[in-house]
Amino acid sequence: MARTNVGAAAKSSVRRIRSTEKTLKALELRKRGLNYTQIGKKLGCHRSTACRYVLSELENLAERCREEAVYVRDLELQRLDELYLIAYRAIIDGYDLAGIDRCLRIMERRAKLLGIDAAAKVDVQGLVDIHFDREDENL
Repeated sequence: MARTNVGAAAKSSVRRIRSTEKTLKALELRKRGLNYTQIGKKLGCHRSTACRYVLSELENLAERCREEAVYVRDLELQRLDELYLIAYRAIIDGYDLAGIDRCLRIMERRAKLLGIDAAAKVDVQGLVDIHFDREDENL
């Protein structure tokens, strides 16, 4: 019979479950305002371990937020594509010139979501003249 949960790295191993519980508890204590030394004392570990627990869980949360943001962006892009097709068909079928503006606005929104339109760089060069109207006696 094949074993699926082999070693300490298995997702359901007792060691991993305890570590996850400590990580979640450390983050909860940090949210309550405890410092890493206090968290370490409560969890029975060193300050640096408490810090590692908190930072690890924050990174996990950040990764989940990034994944959610990608999902929401993709959903928004699908909606924009559908709207674009409706507006484009209206232009083609009925020569709706106002639909062109709608298509352009949809395309602009799509470009913003995808980061296609990079900010324009402005290169400023030249001399600056500084003139004083009166002499300052304190100089």
